[in-house]
Amino acid sequence: MPTQDPLNYRKDLDGIRGWAILFVLFYHFFPSTLKHGYIGVDIFFCLSGFLITAKLQSFQNFNLKDLIQFYQRRIVRLFPSLIFTLALTVLLAAFYLYRVEYIPLKKEVKCAVLFITNFCNMEEASYFDLQAKKNFLLHTWSLAVEEQFYLLWPLLFLVARNKTTIFFITLIVTIISFVTFYSGEFYSDSIKYYSPLHRFWQTGVGALLSQVTSQKKYIFKGFSSLGFLFISLALIADFKLLNTPVNSLFASLGAMIFILSQGHFANQFLLSQRTLVYLGKISYPLYLIHWPLLVISYYLNNYQYNISANLWLLLISVLLAIFSYELIEKPSKRMSLKKSFTPLILIVSLAFLIFPTLHINILSQGLVPNRQFQAISKASYDFQPTPLKSQPKYIKFNGTLNQTIIGQGENIIVLLGDSHSGMYQHWFDEYFSINPESNNTVYVISEPGCSLLMNMETTHKHCQKNTENTYKFLFENSKKIDSIIFSISYSLYLNNHLKDYSYGYGKNFEIEFAKDFRQTITHLNSFTDTLYILEPIPTDDYHINPNRYITRGVFTKYFDQDKVKASQNYVGKHYNQIINDKYYFINDLVKEPKVQLIKTKSLFLDSSGNINLINQYGDPYYWDGSHLRPFIIRKKANFLRKTLK
Repeated sequence: MPTQDPLNYRKDLDGIRGWAILFVLFYHFFPSTLKHGYIGVDIFFCLSGFLITAKLQSFQNFNLKDLIQFYQRRIVRLFPSLIFTLALTVLLAAFYLYRVEYIPLKKEVKCAVLFITNFCNMEEASYFDLQAKKNFLLHTWSLAVEEQFYLLWPLLFLVARNKTTIFFITLIVTIISFVTFYSGEFYSDSIKYYSPLHRFWQTGVGALLSQVTSQKKYIFKGFSSLGFLFISLALIADFKLLNTPVNSLFASLGAMIFILSQGHFANQFLLSQRTLVYLGKISYPLYLIHWPLLVISYYLNNYQYNISANLWLLLISVLLAIFSYELIEKPSKRMSLKKSFTPLILIVSLAFLIFPTLHINILSQGLVPNRQFQAISKASYDFQPTPLKSQPKYIKFNGTLNQTIIGQGENIIVLLGDSHSGMYQHWFDEYFSINPESNNTVYVISEPGCSLLMNMETTHKHCQKNTENTYKFLFENSKKIDSIIFSISYSLYLNNHLKDYSYGYGKNFEIEFAKDFRQTITHLNSFTDTLYILEPIPTDDYHINPNRYITRGVFTKYFDQDKVKASQNYVGKHYNQIINDKYYFINDLVKEPKVQLIKTKSLFLDSSGNINLINQYGDPYYWDGSHLRPFIIRKKANFLRKTLK
């Protein structure tokens, strides 16, 4: 059983928490105002190490029963607010977002409940990537690191009962973790950012302080001003130590000094103000709730930063955190004395762990208000690979690129390019499923985001490798290839929309792109009897993303026919002009021997010759701002018939 808590209660520690959560909130809601506000998490780590170690030291002869009691208290402390946040996030996502937008939430909920979000994110987007804005529960990585500390640290006190042994093990682990953190690159290494090994030095520092001050509380009394200095440096510093920012180090030093300065006037007055202390008390639910709201708002505002919306979100986050703290967290602590309460929490958590897919799918069907929204939500999910009917073969292409082979005939056709060529495989699949005796075989060689253009540089090495392997394959099989169909999303590369792939050119980008394109077509010409170039289809330059056709607000969500008409009118008015002006180099190449241009405009024309982007049932032709859905390709891409023999 624990003895009396040697810390009793310190208002100033909640005050430090209050500052830490303010840093995080300003960093997330108003990033331009506080560039290094993420150091609030570093402060939380240091405080956690200090307080948890103090609790463990308060036990007399720490044993297995005490260990179980410790874990039970952690469950009661952490899970109620987490469950509330998960339930709120799932409800809001199901109500406001398209299926493709909230589908990743299934995995994120599982990772959050198991406290392994840091491991789940290691192989995905970095915390500092733009993609991170779409991760509803990204912020729970820090909660996961703390929980992993809570899981392992008590075992040390159970096994090594000698205080000196515990201290030296803590010191060694802290030094090893610190050295690994401050070695190698930082922003480019997700493992370094999320790994508990690289983060334990911060909780370890807090643990060391707790052990050192167990007999003497006021070692640094009078030095609290240094804490403010280090925290200020953490917020503004822009230099690095061994390629790693020093901000986390300064933040931890500042937190250490505040912890050791108990009794100083700064701790008693500046850090113990009532509002700041209460903010520290609600910091845990506030930290949990604010980020999912911000992500959902990001979707609702068409992936744009909106300062006025963020001000409202900040207020709503605080109100929800107060609700969670006063009506969920505090009652949970009182109920924790009942033996049945902890199993209840675990059962609810297990439900979120096992059935997140069921939660999300059922809610999404019940909360979507109209058929048009359902149709667009379904369309936006068509990015998933749609099964082919004609029993194609799938093979690894030189170990780097997936290759799809449709048909078993002697006439070899290569469908080549990025995802814009890949989507046309659905027409060939439809054709071969109806005409299995066809004497054609189509090799689909495509990779999303990789143009396969010669000499086109990109930071993504897999694209360069795939391009090399593609031309090697074409050279080795040139005697067998009858025709090549080439199609890419020209505007993505010309306008540098794929910023993550570092595409795009300099000042004379159209001239440079046209030069590379001509060289590629000339080279491809040497591998085949006939080279077909597919004319560009409208992309989001025309505002054709079906997600735009739904107006989504806090209290409204409706299908906007005027937006559909505006998009269709824009395509009808400007399509031919842009093809002739922007893609003039394509028309020039048609004059070369063996090169033919296939016009694609018929994809959007009805029987009266009018442009359509949505059919009579409200089903969009596109699933995003660039790609057509399989059903429209299968039905209307009959211009590809001329490529068959």
